Amino acid sequence: MKKLLILAYDFPPYPSVGGLRPNSWYEYMHHFDVYPIVITRQWENTFGDSRDYIAKSNSSEEIIEDTAYGKIIRTPYFPNLSNRILLKYGESKFRFIRRIVSGYYEFFQHFLKTGPKVNLYFSAREFLKTNKVDAIIATGDPFILFNYASSLSKEFDIPWFADYRDDWIQNHTKEMSFHCAKKLLLQLERFHERCYLKNVSGFTTVSTYLLQQIVNRTAIENNEVIENGADLKYYVKKSNPLSPGDFNIVYTGMLYDLPYLEDFWIGFERFLGKQNFNNNIKVYFIGIEGFSNQATQSVYEFQTRHSNHVIVLKRKKTEDIAQYQLHAQVLLNMIAGDPEKGLIGAKSYNYAITGNPILTIPYVKNDKSPFFPNRDIQFIAISPEDVYEFLTEHYTIFKQGDIWKSSLTDQEKYTLSREFNTEKLVKFLFKQTHGNS
Repeated sequence: MKKLLILAYDFPPYPSVGGLRPNSWYEYMHHFDVYPIVITRQWENTFGDSRDYIAKSNSSEEIIEDTAYGKIIRTPYFPNLSNRILLKYGESKFRFIRRIVSGYYEFFQHFLKTGPKVNLYFSAREFLKTNKVDAIIATGDPFILFNYASSLSKEFDIPWFADYRDDWIQNHTKEMSFHCAKKLLLQLERFHERCYLKNVSGFTTVSTYLLQQIVNRTAIENNEVIENGADLKYYVKKSNPLSPGDFNIVYTGMLYDLPYLEDFWIGFERFLGKQNFNNNIKVYFIGIEGFSNQATQSVYEFQTRHSNHVIVLKRKKTEDIAQYQLHAQVLLNMIAGDPEKGLIGAKSYNYAITGNPILTIPYVKNDKSPFFPNRDIQFIAISPEDVYEFLTEHYTIFKQGDIWKSSLTDQEKYTLSREFNTEKLVKFLFKQTHGNS
């Protein structure tokens, strides 16, 4: 059995989409004769919001878990001064001091083994002193993990692979920022990326478009698209958490700091008016609580105007989220960029396997997408009129007592699964390190 060391900062129980990707590798790799060792941090989920990302861990020692899947080494987390100030005094206090401290670590973590994430490196290094592995993979963001993997590869002569959950340099959210300090940081990151990838054995990413972007920049020929996928074991209908008599529109996950809900609100309000503001029409936003930005603010403003129709729920476990998605009449998907460039949203896989109608609204007004083009899997709305017409169509189906399902086949659903993509990853990693297996 081959052994793979996985550096993954986001990892359950932290409820981020990014953590589900390495967790699926951990859960399914034993099916393909691979023993995974995950190095992550301790997550407490004390607050149930964004503060959990910077809250001190309860233990100052490593926590090691051995299971039937593999091994997890959870390192202690110690917030830096900036994070401690934020936790004690709140977001509005001492912003200048916090920015100075955060900037220090953002800069020097690339030159010194320092910063709040560095315990992953030290734990991995201690493990490798007495244990052999066949390969290392670091999944970013945060991309400082590429630094750690590169260093460990050099010291222990182990091939390492870079996994881009998003593009480090040409990330769509970075492209929308024009702040001078962020521009300088981007230039530094270009330099660091070139340095760390000098000894990389290959890379993986989530879409063909992102893969090509990274290839154009790095000229690394060993690469593979490993999609995020959906965990099929959660997508079996159980009890309905929604009122069965309501027409339920469901959005799950965080919202970016973008004004990309505007078309939805205009189209949705027109739809409500056409239906005489019927109280059986609901739109749920699950998991946005604790985040404050343009998009979430618009949700709360609209909730104030239409409290009977807009419901905000706290983050929930993946298996609970699946039941909301399975029982929804419409699934809402917001895309923070151009869908034609492979930006489809990680939740698209989960949404698709439900077979329910998907209303996708991109920030960049483009109705082309590589995600099942020319199929009925999703509808891309680029105007309020599109939103209105889509909701009207499916509300009519709902009132008639009919159930709409997409044409996605069971075989297609499996190719969207995390298990399928884990097998694909294993084949890629170990053909590079051991030849064809």
